[in-house]
Amino acid sequence: MKWGFALAFAIILFCGALLVITEASSEQPASPMEGETIVYVAPGDTLWEIASTAIGHHGDIREMVHEIKVRNGLDSELLQSGQMLIIPN
Repeated sequence: MKWGFALAFAIILFCGALLVITEASSEQPASPMEGETIVYVAPGDTLWEIASTAIGHHGDIREMVHEIKVRNGLDSELLQSGQMLIIPN
């Protein structure tokens, strides 16, 4: 009987951990809206460079960096090669 409770508890823990992992990995930005652009990060790209290209010579690059981070749910400015970013208009 003791082993039955231990096994049931282990299964519940496993299912809970699986649910947390699945929930954390499902956070993706919504599909691009009209006027937004999709950019795939190339090796060596930085968020600052991508924002600078997106905004051109007009506007505040810091504001664009912030908008890209918010739009894509980024917690930091670290990017990975191949990562898809949605660039707001």
